[in-house]
Amino acid sequence: MQQYRDFLENAKIGKFSIRSFDEYAAGQIDQETANLFIRHDVDISLSRTLKMAAIEKELGIHSTYFFRLHAERYTYEQAIPVIKKLADDGFGIGLHYETLSVAKGDKDTAIEIFENEIQKLREIAPISVVAAHGQKGYKNRDIWEDVDKSTLRISSAYDMKSDIYLSDAGGKRLRNKDGKHLLERIHEAKSGQTVQILIHPDWWY
Repeated sequence: MQQYRDFLENAKIGKFSIRSFDEYAAGQIDQETANLFIRHDVDISLSRTLKMAAIEKELGIHSTYFFRLHAERYTYEQAIPVIKKLADDGFGIGLHYETLSVAKGDKDTAIEIFENEIQKLREIAPISVVAAHGQKGYKNRDIWEDVDKSTLRISSAYDMKSDIYLSDAGGKRLRNKDGKHLLERIHEAKSGQTVQILIHPDWWY
């Protein structure tokens, strides 16, 4: 985890502006720096999530955490106090949706579940951004084109037009084919560009 702390410290004092997805949606992009959007998908561990958020809070950095409502390793009820704490600490909260999988491929049912889950999360924290959870058998992202985004007042992290997109998905993509580490690659960004980096807390402990 020291590696992640070092990454945040370097980004904070370097050529980056660390921004929220709401700022991106509002068109608030700094042309004098590279714009860094840090996203966390909470797939497995709430305790690791809290540890990662504690480091960011200590450094005055606010990323966005996307929570599942159908996770295998934690329940929504267990996630509620974690979501509330992060929201109170100034972090962004998003829905990591998997409703097409829950609906066994029925798109209409999946969209209905999706809308209900947005409202459910909004009972405890502001929600304006979502990201599909990857699962075998169904592509949860497939419902997005049919979701009433304007009525729900939401956007997708995958709709962001990033100049650089980096992900540690599966814990197997920490280095590229040239051996360059994921966290080092953000320095390829130039002023005015946007970088979205997906960090799963589970792969860093």
